[in-house]
Amino acid sequence: MGQSATLYEIDQVEFDRLRKDHRDFSEQRTIQHQVFEKNHEGLRFLLEKFVAEKDRDLMFEIFYPSDSLGMPDEQKMISLLDSDDFLYVHEDAVNYLTPEKVQAIWQVVKEINEAEFLATYDPDELNSQGVYPYNIWHRNERSDLAFNRTDIQEAFRALRDIFKDASVHENYIVAFVG
Repeated sequence: MGQSATLYEIDQVEFDRLRKDHRDFSEQRTIQHQVFEKNHEGLRFLLEKFVAEKDRDLMFEIFYPSDSLGMPDEQKMISLLDSDDFLYVHEDAVNYLTPEKVQAIWQVVKEINEAEFLATYDPDELNSQGVYPYNIWHRNERSDLAFNRTDIQEAFRALRDIFKDASVHENYIVAFVG
């Protein structure tokens, strides 16, 4: 079993409900979701590499939003600072992107030329940089294989679709990685 990321689009009504009780998150109350099965780190790495330096922090926030409901208390956070799992431990938190941040990310993503973006895919670089999943990225483009350019293309299109819809409707995006 490997790590995946899921992005959920939610509206203001659902966000207000979560603000009252963040532990009551339910996929059934989301508008849509996209699952990035073990390829989100490769997608993030390539996005951060491709976009202008000023937009790199926004690309990081796609899967690791800085805003959250129910963050661990300060003592727990201090103990996590030295942990390799720091980015992934928010088991009690709901990490989200505000409609403003969704729109900012969409403004960057919608301008990305897909062919030029995919041309940056280099499995040797992903492997040498230790991008998760480690040492598994490759050039074989068979449709039944993951961790190749086709897999990144599908992930990029899924990312683009959810951000477009959430931006148009001024919705939130909730991100879970684990």
